[in-house]
Amino acid sequence: MPRKRAEPLSPHDLAALGTEKLSELLIEAARRDESLAARLQRELTAGGPEQELAKLIRRQLRGLGGHDFVAWNEAGGLAAGIDSLRESIVRQVSSKSPRLAAELLGELVAADARILEGVDDSNGEVGDALGRVMLDWGAAWAEVGDADPEALADLVLTASEGNDYGIRDEIVPAFAKAFGRAGLERLEQRARAQLEKLSRRKGRQADEWDSVRSRLVQILRDVADARGDPDLFVEASRLGGVLEPYAVEIGRRMLRAGRAEEALRWVADADERDLHRGLEIAEVKAAALELLDRGDEAQQVRWRRVEARLDPDVLAAYLERLPSDGARAKARAEAQRIASAHEDPRLALWFLAEQGNLEALAEFATERIGELDGARYELLGPAAEALSGEPLAAALLHRRMVESVLDRGRSTAYDYAARDLRRAAACARRVGRGEEFEGHEVWVERLRTRHGRKRAFWSRAEHAASR
Repeated sequence: MPRKRAEPLSPHDLAALGTEKLSELLIEAARRDESLAARLQRELTAGGPEQELAKLIRRQLRGLGGHDFVAWNEAGGLAAGIDSLRESIVRQVSSKSPRLAAELLGELVAADARILEGVDDSNGEVGDALGRVMLDWGAAWAEVGDADPEALADLVLTASEGNDYGIRDEIVPAFAKAFGRAGLERLEQRARAQLEKLSRRKGRQADEWDSVRSRLVQILRDVADARGDPDLFVEASRLGGVLEPYAVEIGRRMLRAGRAEEALRWVADADERDLHRGLEIAEVKAAALELLDRGDEAQQVRWRRVEARLDPDVLAAYLERLPSDGARAKARAEAQRIASAHEDPRLALWFLAEQGNLEALAEFATERIGELDGARYELLGPAAEALSGEPLAAALLHRRMVESVLDRGRSTAYDYAARDLRRAAACARRVGRGEEFEGHEVWVERLRTRHGRKRAFWSRAEHAASR
């Protein structure tokens, strides 16, 4: 029998244990959990002078990453320790001394490379924890009433140079409130000065030029966003040597500034049917055209996107702007007709399932089953479930997934394939006699002829059928 999940403990439950017993349990847990032990030490020190707590935090900070290499499956513990240290600084130090809290968070940010060099952070947990430290660092400086904004700008520019792991990508937005107008002006001036100096340097290496320029240009872009200045964003992108890849971003910023004509010019030649950025292009184009009272053209942009990429969100925006229920019904039917004949069967299946027209979905699955990749369980599975009332189409989808597992010899998916085999049989029993359909037993016999040696699968299939 499955184990019953333990009920969550409440403060009342723990209080019933008494102080002495709770202390014993905490000490025992702390012996096994370094992060808990460190937190307990901070809690015990928090009641005294903030300098004593800061001294302890600095000692614990030096210990981060100072152990043997941390494997990927233990990285979560290190991330939790970083989060706990950050929370202690924000909660226990900042209320007494915002400046000290800001300095401690800055020291933790400065240790990011050393920490990441000692861990396999494949899941990104440690990097995410350090990113939260960086955001709180900027927020902490915003609470320091007498902070010099120009000195903060110098601090951030210097800190941006050590961004080897991308932890400090959002450093300028994080400090935007702390900077104020004076700090942003100082940051812009210093970034411009360094770019000009870099451009005059003789004999520079190409990689040095690219990495340093890229950093300084991004700082200017971030300053532009902090000010809401699209012209500076354009200038910064031009200083970076490329404008075309930023056309959509520039268009968005022009829209936010109320400059619809300029926004449209930036994306006029971009293709809303593009596989990768077409949705963003369509959104900027359509929004600009709407602001310019060119609603019919905006609808044309949306429809081209629907035709090419079967985008349900864009279709919803298109339908919303039609004048009547009749017009909406006609457009929806036309979109489903386009989907049924679309060159990408995977995209068409997903779109029809999203639209919820089970008749159209069943017809598509039946007619184009041979084009569907049975390995795309995330698409075929939900479609088969949705078509539980259309047994022929559902049976074909379940069969397709079974065949894919066996054809590829994916033994790790045999349990899923056995489940689909059982569901295919259940659907087949409900198929009407007059419909063209290969009987379940005939299909299974063909499957056995091709894959009879996969005994592990057939054993699981027999077990699943008996349940």
